[in-house]
Amino acid sequence: LCYCGVLPCMASNITQTRGTFDFEGRRLQQVAPTIGPSVRISDRLGLEIVYGIDMVGSHRLLGEFQGPASAFSKTFALEDPWAQRQALQLCTEFPPELRAVTSTCWLKNFKDSLDEESVDWPVRQELGFHERAYAFITKAYSTVGGYPTSSYVWIDQAGPRVYAFYASIKLDFSTRASAAEKLKMMEAWDSHLEAFNRDSEISVRGAWQTSGQWVTAEAEKIIVDSTVVTLCIAMGCVLAGVVLFTRSLLLATLINGVVLAV
Repeated sequence: LCYCGVLPCMASNITQTRGTFDFEGRRLQQVAPTIGPSVRISDRLGLEIVYGIDMVGSHRLLGEFQGPASAFSKTFALEDPWAQRQALQLCTEFPPELRAVTSTCWLKNFKDSLDEESVDWPVRQELGFHERAYAFITKAYSTVGGYPTSSYVWIDQAGPRVYAFYASIKLDFSTRASAAEKLKMMEAWDSHLEAFNRDSEISVRGAWQTSGQWVTAEAEKIIVDSTVVTLCIAMGCVLAGVVLFTRSLLLATLINGVVLAV
């Protein structure tokens, strides 16, 4: 057997040719880069998904609203196993266009605690969902996202019963974005919640989302729109007045241009 090396082959009479070998260069496997969140944690927009609370109040044109603005839903029933599944899915699974990166949902922690106790999820009605949930929520060391679990849930201690709760979501979306971009993101979340309420069980319908950033964006848009409308009305009045007294459209246009320049 002859090979490339220091020593030559001496047995030339028994040499047999086995062909040539072509060693191709080793190629590294192409791995797609992992793209993480692009917005730093301090600038991420946050919102809350609310379950079990209906908005019963309305805004008045003049004066303050009299009466309660919200009330517990009469159809919300987490003891329904399907309601448990769908409520957990809503606060932990999101389509990419919603750009959710973190979720603080007590139902996820509750499910994990049941798995440790070898209790099936969702909790069947005969196993007492509300009793187990109340025991988990009121534990001294029970926390979600660094806060007591009870701060995310409305419960009746006498029942016991879970009346409502909310989950906190952080987005890979900056609070420094423009009002138009924020309103577009708000519409995407509204559409997502509308689809959920349309397709889910009646025992978990009525979920909605809210964020202080939406309020700021809507206020900014209203201010800009009202300023533009006011400016157009003022320029229109100036144009009409000058044309009426000077009977010159050219002069009126020039005056409007000067006013806008100022």
